[in-house]
Amino acid sequence: MRTYKYAIYITCAITLISFCIAFALNFYFTDSNPFWCNLLLGIFGSSSLTLLTSIIGYRVERRRTFEGFSYATKAILHDLNKYQYTWGLEEKVDFFLNYTDISKIDWDRYYGDFDFFTSFFSNDNDRRYIYTQIYYPIVQVNNAIRNHIWHFRWFRDGSGKNDVAIKKFICEIEPHLIEIKHTEADITIMDIRNKLVEDISFELNNNYYKLMYGKRIFKRSCASDNSQKS
Repeated sequence: MRTYKYAIYITCAITLISFCIAFALNFYFTDSNPFWCNLLLGIFGSSSLTLLTSIIGYRVERRRTFEGFSYATKAILHDLNKYQYTWGLEEKVDFFLNYTDISKIDWDRYYGDFDFFTSFFSNDNDRRYIYTQIYYPIVQVNNAIRNHIWHFRWFRDGSGKNDVAIKKFICEIEPHLIEIKHTEADITIMDIRNKLVEDISFELNNNYYKLMYGKRIFKRSCASDNSQKS
């Protein structure tokens, strides 16, 4: 997206400048050499074509980046959704070890490719939204697991088997993933949900979807889903 964005900026400036100067030479400086006017018109024509190509390329690259980041995020959420709060200590350690081994390079790369055309005129609210609501919560989980990954490995191979310490480390990680609510009536009910997966999935299917395809397609998709349910 970044390459096409700057190409749009540059070619748009060249197109406007060449047109304005050619217009002035043709209508206000009629005694000037027509060669310069023709030259500027040629620049205007070629830059206009390049501008159109850059806009098309930006839109294609924008959609590819949005869809790629969405698919990569859903793949990570699919793995995180396997985590069970009721697992034993060894099962949880195995999960974190396996999750760390999953490559997240493509996911990071897709996020790094976000560079919106409107960021030049605004505070880049779209990229900030993607970062705060989708990217950063997963990064927090990844960092929390990575901080103790060697303790988990030592626990698993027996060289550092300390159940108390491992439980403490897992208690530091779980709040990023799991939300637990206690409801008390006649009996106490414990409601457990994978808040990270649910919250990010909601964003991907709502606000993020609007950014990716536009509000019109989002409304059409919602109307189609409602008609199928009814």
